[in-house]
Amino acid sequence: MSSKDYFVLDFEWEKFGYPAHLSGKFNHADFEWNLHDPKNLRQAEIFRTYEFTITDPKIKILDFDFYDPQSPIVSDAFLGVCDALEVGYRAVPLRMLFRSAKSAAQVYHLLLPCDSAALMDRRDSEFREDRVLETGEVMMDRHFPEHPVYSWIKHFAIAPTPLHLFQSIEMRKIVVSDTFKRLAESKNFKGIRYIKIDDDFRYDPWHELTE
Repeated sequence: MSSKDYFVLDFEWEKFGYPAHLSGKFNHADFEWNLHDPKNLRQAEIFRTYEFTITDPKIKILDFDFYDPQSPIVSDAFLGVCDALEVGYRAVPLRMLFRSAKSAAQVYHLLLPCDSAALMDRRDSEFREDRVLETGEVMMDRHFPEHPVYSWIKHFAIAPTPLHLFQSIEMRKIVVSDTFKRLAESKNFKGIRYIKIDDDFRYDPWHELTE
């Protein structure tokens, strides 16, 4: 059964006293997967162990369930909701270390969402397609060549999907259903902001929209 409402996931850092970006570094310069390529996410061979060392001396413990929608870091409880709703994903263990307390460590997970969907009904939406500078042709998505790349979306009409957590092909953002949102809220998840895709929603990655 498809949802009626959908929400872009974001990190609600202000409410819980975290900075917008955690100061620190991974123990590898890159990942063994491409987050925006679903085929790669399902098939990638992952051999490394991953760690993230937090260098902010004020942070000595972590207490959130979701962080950083660009490279999502999630808790065990978050994965539990994914399992309950049969979300397609892979989870890579991530050891969180603290420079201010070297003996302390917490285990989270790097979330690899394996499902993608075209969520926008193009017939009832208002948008601009990106263009190839040299030719003027519509730029097509590298990983979904039947779909264009969007410069902006001013009105995002929904084409419902039965998926509960997935990457929106139009925005390359993680989106969840209202079913996922309700279940997560019942568990008092911390660190998640739900941005509803409604009449006020705008996708404007290059800040071109003035209204």
